[in-house]
Amino acid sequence: MEKRGKDKSEQQLSDRMHDLQVDGPRGRGRGRGKAFGRDQRGPPGNDDRPGPRDQRGQRFSRNDHRGNDREDRREDRRPPSSSQEQRPQQTNGPPPGMKAPSSAPSFWGPKKDEQTIGQQKSDATPPPPGFTRPASSPANKQQQQQQIASTTRSDLNPATSRGGQSQSQGQQQQQQQQQRQQQQLSVTSIDAKKMPEKEKNRLLDLIPVRKNPNKAGTLGRKIRVRTNMMEITFNKNFKLNATHYDIKFDPDKPKFLKRLAFNAMRQCNFPNNWPAFDGRANVYSAGDLPFGHSITSEVEVIVDNESQERRNVKVTLTKANVIDISWFKNIAPGMKEHEKNFSSMQVLDVVLRCASYDRAIMVGRSFYQRPNNPVDLGTGMELWTGLFQSAVLGWKPYFNVDVAHKSFPKPQPVLQAIKDVCSTYRDPCNTVTADVIERNIDKINSYLRMLKVTYQLPNKPTTKRTVGINGLDKPPAKAIFKMANGQETDVLTYFSGAKNYKIKYPDLPLLWVGSRTKNPHILVPLELCTIASGNVTNRKLDEQQTSAMIKQAATPPAIRENKIMEAFNNMNFNTNKTMQEFGINVSGKFTEVDARVLEAPGLHDEKPIRVNKGVWNANKFYKTPNIPDKSWTILNLSRVDERVLMEFVNELKRNSNGMQIGEPDKPFKSLQLRGNDLRPLIGYLQDMKQRGLKLIVVVIPSRMADVYPKVKQVAELKVGILTQCIKDFTIERKMNKMTAGNILLKLNSKLNGINHIFAPADKPDCLKTPCMFIGADVTHPSPDATDIPSIAAVAASFDPTAFKYNVTIKLQPPRQEVISDLTEIIYNQLSRFMEMNKQRKPDKIIYYRDGVSEGQFPQIMHYELTAIRNACVKIGLPEKYEPKITFLVVQKRHHIRLFPTDKRNSDDRAGNVQAGTIVDTQITHPSHIDFYLVSHASIQGTAKPTKYRCLWDDNDMTEDQIEKLTYYLCHMFSRCTRSVSYPAPTYYAHLAAFRARALTHNVHIKLNDLPSEQRNKLTLCQDFHSNNPMFFV
Repeated sequence: MEKRGKDKSEQQLSDRMHDLQVDGPRGRGRGRGKAFGRDQRGPPGNDDRPGPRDQRGQRFSRNDHRGNDREDRREDRRPPSSSQEQRPQQTNGPPPGMKAPSSAPSFWGPKKDEQTIGQQKSDATPPPPGFTRPASSPANKQQQQQQIASTTRSDLNPATSRGGQSQSQGQQQQQQQQQRQQQQLSVTSIDAKKMPEKEKNRLLDLIPVRKNPNKAGTLGRKIRVRTNMMEITFNKNFKLNATHYDIKFDPDKPKFLKRLAFNAMRQCNFPNNWPAFDGRANVYSAGDLPFGHSITSEVEVIVDNESQERRNVKVTLTKANVIDISWFKNIAPGMKEHEKNFSSMQVLDVVLRCASYDRAIMVGRSFYQRPNNPVDLGTGMELWTGLFQSAVLGWKPYFNVDVAHKSFPKPQPVLQAIKDVCSTYRDPCNTVTADVIERNIDKINSYLRMLKVTYQLPNKPTTKRTVGINGLDKPPAKAIFKMANGQETDVLTYFSGAKNYKIKYPDLPLLWVGSRTKNPHILVPLELCTIASGNVTNRKLDEQQTSAMIKQAATPPAIRENKIMEAFNNMNFNTNKTMQEFGINVSGKFTEVDARVLEAPGLHDEKPIRVNKGVWNANKFYKTPNIPDKSWTILNLSRVDERVLMEFVNELKRNSNGMQIGEPDKPFKSLQLRGNDLRPLIGYLQDMKQRGLKLIVVVIPSRMADVYPKVKQVAELKVGILTQCIKDFTIERKMNKMTAGNILLKLNSKLNGINHIFAPADKPDCLKTPCMFIGADVTHPSPDATDIPSIAAVAASFDPTAFKYNVTIKLQPPRQEVISDLTEIIYNQLSRFMEMNKQRKPDKIIYYRDGVSEGQFPQIMHYELTAIRNACVKIGLPEKYEPKITFLVVQKRHHIRLFPTDKRNSDDRAGNVQAGTIVDTQITHPSHIDFYLVSHASIQGTAKPTKYRCLWDDNDMTEDQIEKLTYYLCHMFSRCTRSVSYPAPTYYAHLAAFRARALTHNVHIKLNDLPSEQRNKLTLCQDFHSNNPMFFV
């Protein structure tokens, strides 16, 4: 339950986790050879050509083409033509099942002539990448439908339409299904498509830049803040060029062997040089190393400290390129994108990591060391603290440092780990038995698989080995194998005889370790194994582990600042010999930058609202629906007493905020969901819908996580009735005025009410004409999930108050970031907008895209901006319709933090910056419209700003207009009476994506036929969705 006074009301646990853990597995898998404990998986890719590579071993372009025909590109912003995406024949009327409203709000004034508007935009607005205007408009409705049906996007779907031919309805449906399948197959590799370097640079050159390179926005009160960005300086010994070498190892597995072999080769061949090795395939030196073009050396390394096993490794270094890094000293505001060199940034990043490699375990861009007293997270996991580090290009080079948190498996006996895994909140496991293991076998194998364990016979240190786990096997007496002499024996007898050790737990399964291909399998007793320290996993934490991690990681700014400096000082960067050889230093102190505090907007519900420190007190809602008697009821899926439920009803009525809440239908129904049998729930909800009830409040158990998704799947996919789930713990122990108010915020929104609007004096300029705000997000499965699709969610406003939103959720291939069906999605959102506004189309579209990294900007611009334009062309036919589009990327996955330099610029006891604090200079992009905004008042921990980048702007908005609008939209979130950390449209897309996760919870999705799975398993009941567009809040 979301509370106004809690930070959770504006920040989901899943959002918070990136602040605590970093992405990217270390990749220390189990051994696959004869020797125990060796990771023998090779690096990704096998490209042996010379040239710089990234941290995954993938190749960078050796030459920088960014300057080619730059002036020509600026003069002609129109790209080569592309056709539009295919769509079944449709008209501009309301979608099936939706009724056209009798009237629409009059906030936007009289309707303008659509053709005139379209013509003006056509003349004034250059098309975005990939957009091509139609050659002509059809003269009648039949031609219009044929053109819509025959319009395709050639880059996503090579199939063409036969829309002009006469077909039966069945043939048309079959053809449409085949086309959707072809489209799905064609987009499975959108993210993996290699965009030519020249095209990438052309698109990047189209990104808007600041009008004045040396300044940005001006609105707000000016202040100074500290940020965890340290200046990178270059001394008199700074090398202007770095020499890049390709490095090869034979053998090249396991991965940890590479660094050992490289260090041994350096010591033997060039001991006075300290080049930077990235751990994969690249070496960067400050000038040429003292040999010719290439050198091959065979070195001996110790691959197992326990057995002192040694291995000879052949190492070959080949000169690949000379990289200019002199431009780092000349970085200044206004620097163009084509003037940057990505290979140079790679060199700088690898050099700065050299100080950390030998001191800690690297995971992604963070380095972790086991603390003296690690925090126990439960279920066999513990919390480690580390240092995140990254070279960042602002108005000068900076070193971004931050404290990082990650869970690691506890180094403890395997038997104790099994106890932890099998324990629950109500039923701790004190003894490991065969029955306990059998009941929890999947959970245990999931935890143990891929971990390293240390095996050793008691009092025999020479038997110590570190091995990888494959899983549990048979008990010792049943595990039979042939010995070297051909005699068969079982493991129980073998250990008693050959090892002189009596297994203590003969009924427990053995642990299968070592190579998976070795026959017979290597089986060892559980009691002789201990989980090794430093195992890196990317498994999703459960709710209790997540809560425990947040509690430890959410520290006030002063404590976080101290932790960052402590972790930074432990690495001794400036004493590192590689950095000294390159002539690179890190200042070692946080950078002070200019900032401003923006004024919050005025809001209005029944009365004018004044926002104070990011929070406001609600009056009666601006617009409220009535809940008549007997039109709602309570379904009790827990064991909450009837009297408690009636107290809950009375609390809602006392704090109704203007809602007319009638008497609920009684008696309240009690059900107990057992397993996967949902027939009682389906039958009950169908009965309530047939009786005309509009709302079911469902009380669910607090500690049964699968009940919520079951309720939503039945209510929204099968029956089509509105539900509001509330945990039993909330009703029994936390029900008060504040909790009731939070529930009512959701109910009023779900029932098509309006909680609050912008005050007329503070209404954003873009809302003075028809304007649609769109938020888009893609949620991906956890890193260890291989058979779960990604889910795209798009939320779009459809009323003049910018309070109401309609959402669309779509399945797409796993981990694909580009939204593949965006043309269809935007077309449907525009249809909804027109339906609710007397067929008036939006003059402006403001698109907030969440979750896109900087390296994906060209692809997102190419595919998604084109898709939006194509949808506009379709919806506008036969007339020209080209609304002005502003495209903004919202980024939360970064490590920038802001700290006030003056306590007067903080509103909380923790010492965070104030809500509305914005930084748009110095640490931002040298030329792009780029800013960090803390739009919320933090309740716990250190406030995390959200980063915004403008990728396209037909509306020609100033920096102040973009920043002000973005901050204002952070006050329009329906679920709480406080500003949130990013704009409402993006937040709604995020909520919709996670609702889709609930709707597909424990539902098998066939990845090879996602269009069919979308129709059959993730299609909302039509009348439910059209009547309750805000069902997801």
